[in-house]
Amino acid sequence: MSTRRTSVMAAVSIWMVLALACAVSVPPQGGPEDKAPPKIVESIPHSDSTGVEPNSAIRLRFSEPMHEERVERNVTVNPPIEIRRVHWEGTTLVIEPAQPLVRDTTYVVRVKPDYQDRHNVPGAQTHEFAFATGTAVLDTARITGKVSLKRGPAARAVVRGFRLIANDTLRVERDRADREAVTDKDGTFSLRYLPSNGSRFVLLAFLDQNNNGFYDLDSDPGIIYPDTVTVLPGHPVVEDIELVLLDPKEPGGVKGTVTNETGADSARVMVAMYDRADSTRASYRAVCDSTGAYEVKSVKPGEYTLRAFVDIKADSLPGSYPCATNPKGCAEPSVRRPGWLKVPAATTVTEPVLVIRKKE
Repeated sequence: MSTRRTSVMAAVSIWMVLALACAVSVPPQGGPEDKAPPKIVESIPHSDSTGVEPNSAIRLRFSEPMHEERVERNVTVNPPIEIRRVHWEGTTLVIEPAQPLVRDTTYVVRVKPDYQDRHNVPGAQTHEFAFATGTAVLDTARITGKVSLKRGPAARAVVRGFRLIANDTLRVERDRADREAVTDKDGTFSLRYLPSNGSRFVLLAFLDQNNNGFYDLDSDPGIIYPDTVTVLPGHPVVEDIELVLLDPKEPGGVKGTVTNETGADSARVMVAMYDRADSTRASYRAVCDSTGAYEVKSVKPGEYTLRAFVDIKADSLPGSYPCATNPKGCAEPSVRRPGWLKVPAATTVTEPVLVIRKKE
């Protein structure tokens, strides 16, 4: 098992641990209505500080009394740490690590704006700060870009950066990210406090539809950036990364060309697609044009068998037709695409040319 995965399994996700440590807060009665969003007025270690002792606790002081459980479940620390104890000292949240922090490492603490004060007024924005332990210099590189969905900006999309480690098996839908950001209203994001030492990152962006903190492949629109992003010492800022989310429920499509070499030129050539779960009925059909080209639109994402055939019987299905040489009928000329055809969401797959040959 890789080092990353061993440490992640040993570590307890902070938001899960903190949720277990929650306390019920009761809004105070009387007095003028509070409409001012709560703020984090101080953090210890201080933002951008270096030389932090590994035995240090993390403290967040708020501007007013808070719904404690709403704060706790919205705090994350990266790299992830194992928590020994979480408690409150007045308006200050105190996080005590179970083990000393890793020396010479940059840590990033994020508080998402879903926390509330005791008057149920939510926070106005994400609060993020970083500090470095030991003699480390604070990592200041960053990756910036934009996330979109269906040609429009994707606000509040989660963007995660996973640092690649040698001999590491990465599962972005479940592994803890090294850095995380949430997009603004215009879909822009910035993954900050990254090392500029040639580290390579895999980027994941998704809309957390059920707010469970995980990328659910079957329901959450998302995308994994097709290339790894490398942050180099001479280029600490990587800009203009475009992440276009794919809705797993949005139909895809298939297009291609069929060549008919059977000599049966008077019959139309067709394509039929069969869902892997039901190979007896064609889920989709399309007629080839005079050049042999075809296109199947609005295809449900999944895996299919694809067959091209000469529709001599004119029933839109591959099968047999009445003929003099065989009382049971002769098989219509056809060809099956090898293997399963995978149709991703919101994607049109272009297939190689299929050739229907005359049987000797």
